[in-house]
Amino acid sequence: MSSGRSYTTQTWLGFPDAKLCDSEAPDAYSSFLGGSPVFFGQHSCNPELLRCGRCKEYMQFVLQCYSPLEGDDTKERALYIWMCHNASCKRNPEGVRCLRGERLLKNTEQETKESPQKTKDLSTNVAQKPTFVNPFSAPSSNATEFANPFCSSSTQQLSNPFLSSTSQKTPFSQIAAKHATKKDPVVVHETQSAKRTRFTNSFTYPEEIPQFPGTYIAFDKEVIPIKQQGKSKKEKQLMLDATADPSDWGQEGYEKSPAVFEKAFRQFTERIAFNPQQCVRYERGGAALLSSFRDQLGSSIRSALNGNKNPFPNCRHCNSPRVFELQLVPQTISLLDDMVSEWTSVLVATCAMDCLPSVDQDMCGFVDEWVGIQFE
Repeated sequence: MSSGRSYTTQTWLGFPDAKLCDSEAPDAYSSFLGGSPVFFGQHSCNPELLRCGRCKEYMQFVLQCYSPLEGDDTKERALYIWMCHNASCKRNPEGVRCLRGERLLKNTEQETKESPQKTKDLSTNVAQKPTFVNPFSAPSSNATEFANPFCSSSTQQLSNPFLSSTSQKTPFSQIAAKHATKKDPVVVHETQSAKRTRFTNSFTYPEEIPQFPGTYIAFDKEVIPIKQQGKSKKEKQLMLDATADPSDWGQEGYEKSPAVFEKAFRQFTERIAFNPQQCVRYERGGAALLSSFRDQLGSSIRSALNGNKNPFPNCRHCNSPRVFELQLVPQTISLLDDMVSEWTSVLVATCAMDCLPSVDQDMCGFVDEWVGIQFE
């Protein structure tokens, strides 16, 4: 969407708002950095999930992002991120964790109890599996493809994913369902309740976990200048060249040397600079803004996209593909007053089917999601 001299992308940006304080304490529907999480139910997630994979100490809480799925009124949903603050773990990918927390609403559970269990043959009634497209190539009109964050789409509806909505936009979880073959039809239950387990253990969030300073986050759509939007389109090919074989550089070797011209990082910093206060980038089913193509994570993602493959591992609970959802950018470090971290970007990808294998007595559950880090 464009108006006058600016262009609105499909990405929601999180900006710092007021500081957390006792007089205006956050709730489960708040989005904020630092402090302690506020879960939907009366109980915490399992504290053992909050230990660093390297040093085994508790990680510090970084982000709570209230993120309901548009058009889905059957559940409440949020993402939570922790990071290890030990200096020896600051560049270790096992020192970060993201949990997706959900609470099933009572009317959903009541419908499950009152209605008989039904099945469907997905070979005759299923949404199309998405095609994973390189976001740096030309845009496509296929609605199931990952959108190029640098190009506009007149067919995409702009709405706030952080507020309740009556929109009829199809959730990406439906788009991501797999095709079933005629030879091997897949039969599933209309509800996951039959497969969802109940656990009776109750947990309390560890009070001894140190806290970062807390700041509320307010979301708004990303707006960039029209001239930059046009430049971004031209840079798609330049960004593809950023990791080309050096033998193809010819007389441009100096310009394209890693030390002088890492195009992904240049594009990253320029894009961030147009909204320098942003700390979170959110676009479920969109594309991350990578800070490098030459590090392990950036190279892996770019290679997968060039091969038209999903760059993220499948959900370990239901084996559905994961989709990009959220990204932390460097301003987060400043807001947390974090003197240890050295990352440039933290990416989160979540289950496209938004599965919830187990719930507690409050009908709340937590799922461990994929996190990737790019370092300075």
